[in-house]
Amino acid sequence: MPGPHDLGGVDFGPISRDDRSRNAREKRVDAMQYAMRARGYWSVDEMRRAIESLAPSDYLSFTYYQKWLAALHLLVKEKGVLSQTEIDRRVASLRAETNRR
Repeated sequence: MPGPHDLGGVDFGPISRDDRSRNAREKRVDAMQYAMRARGYWSVDEMRRAIESLAPSDYLSFTYYQKWLAALHLLVKEKGVLSQTEIDRRVASLRAETNRR
């Protein structure tokens, strides 16, 4: 049975390829994905598999870069790059730093 990512033939309208339209968060997600792939942690195929493994409700409601971030989260745990505890600790640290500003 096809997953939610299998939307062949559906016209979603024009796609902007203007890099200036991406916000800072999206650019960071893109850079993280590129850096991890360049270092050999995973391949394009593994990234695609991780994106396509999202729950259908997430796949259909997440933005393009939210899908990438969810896939990065999955892959860093699968590959043993970071544990969930390490991720949680770093997120808490970043939130605390942001709140101090």
